[in-house]
Amino acid sequence: MEGSSFTWNNCDFEGTVHLTGTDPISGCTMRSAESDSFRMYLDPPGNLIGCTASVLMDNQGVLVKWLPIRNQAGFTPILARKNPNDSDFQIIQELNSSLSFTDQGAIPNQGVVEYKLGFINPCGTSGDWSDPFHTSFLSLTSQNGGFQQSWTPSFIYDGVEEYEIQVRETENIQSPWLVLNRQAADDSRIFADYQFLTSRENHCYRIRAYPVPAACTNDSWSNTACIRPSSSLAVPGAFSPNGDGLNDFYKIPTYAVDQFQIKIFDTWGNLVFFSSDKYFTWDGNLNGNPCPEGVYIYLISATGFEEQSIHKNGTITLIR
Repeated sequence: MEGSSFTWNNCDFEGTVHLTGTDPISGCTMRSAESDSFRMYLDPPGNLIGCTASVLMDNQGVLVKWLPIRNQAGFTPILARKNPNDSDFQIIQELNSSLSFTDQGAIPNQGVVEYKLGFINPCGTSGDWSDPFHTSFLSLTSQNGGFQQSWTPSFIYDGVEEYEIQVRETENIQSPWLVLNRQAADDSRIFADYQFLTSRENHCYRIRAYPVPAACTNDSWSNTACIRPSSSLAVPGAFSPNGDGLNDFYKIPTYAVDQFQIKIFDTWGNLVFFSSDKYFTWDGNLNGNPCPEGVYIYLISATGFEEQSIHKNGTITLIR
């Protein structure tokens, strides 16, 4: 130290100080009395509270929201993120007076994305972190002819009241979302959809979390998760076009089928019905005349949305 001033570079020092000096001629060391204890800087405000981390439509980022942060001279509030495959949190943004940030560097379709709020102190050191808060991650599996949704808990600071499961109506990204089910927050967070539309190539789902009415009254959304169903045909073996209103038409439920063709022959090999419409119905007539009761032969060829080929043949019993 030279002169009568000294610059202290440790921002987080708390304790007492004293001075020592050595006489260069005599070699004697002198020590001053200790000063009163002091702290270099005030503690930062302890009000860092995250509200929600809500995934944007089709996983285009995460909208992060928090409660107001009291200003503290010299301390800069910051936001840190931990993506699913990250080993630790990374500072991604210095915060201004707004209460939200759209994080387009998040990867919410691979797992839970975590966030926390902190401060950079006057010496440039980060710390004083809030409790972590996070997104909800939705995953899909095929199960027993349907699609099962399971998801991790959504984070809303004041609590989640209930979850809503939604499915996109058609393939179009602009298509409206339909509500499949609602369940209380303390339920299993599992739902199976068996009522999916057969015309969809992809079935896309998302979860909406409704908050308990309080300070953080923000809904929170999970990632959008899509699943491609396996193509299949459920071919009935008989029908009875007798006008009684029961099983009067022959039709085949198709699942995730793109192109489709069916030919039906009588036992002599004559073509009695043809269609390339997967939603066809056959009334059991040929040229407006009832076909006789008996056994008929069908040939089906179809392709799925991933170009997989499906070929089936068998018999249909017509009962009058």
